Order: sequence, then structure tokens, then C-alpha cells
Amino acid sequence: GVGGLIVCYAVIGAVSFMHIEGTKEAPEAEKVNMYRNTCALELWQLTTDENIFNASSWSIRADLVVQIFQNNVTAAIKKGYDTRRAEERWSFPAALMFSLSIFTMLG
Repeated sequence: GVGGLIVCYAVIGAVSFMHIEGTKEAPEAEKVNMYRNTCALELWQLTTDENIFNASSWSIRADLVVQIFQNNVTAAIKKGYDTRRAEERWSFPAALMFSLSIFTMLG
């Protein structure tokens, strides 16, 4: 009776958390995607504009572009960027554990 009600409540809570939180993408993820696209575009432009036979000049400029990308991604990670998608973070077992932690907290 009561045990079944608690299990049903936990499952309904887990599905609710998955629905609510699973659709939200972290704002840092959008920034990292923008950084990745910008880096790729800058490397492509560098390759098309620079004389590729001058390897040292190309390498120095490419290193600078990649270093900027690395600094941006490092800053995003420090702000909480997670490489997993929202759907991966809020799997059913994770949502169920969160639901059960609410039970524990509320007593």
C-alpha cells in the first residue's frame, strides 16, 4: 500500500525531473559551440590566406588561434560547462536518485 505509493511517487517525480530539466541546455554549451566554430573558421581562413609553404609563420598563427580556443574552453569549464548533453545528465536513474534525495531531505 504505502510502499507502492512511495515507489509510484518516486517514479513520477523522476519522469517529471527528466521532462523539466532534460530540455534545458546549459548556456555555457552554446558558448563552447561558438568558440569551436570560430576556431575552425579562423584556422580555415588562416590556411587559405597564409602561404602554407612558410610553415613556421602558419604554425605560429595557428598556435595563437588554438591557444585562444583553449583559454575560452578552460574558462567555460571553470564556470561549470559539462560536456554531456542535458538528456545525458538527466537519465532516468539520475532523476530517480534526485527524486529519492528529495524524499530524504523532506523526511
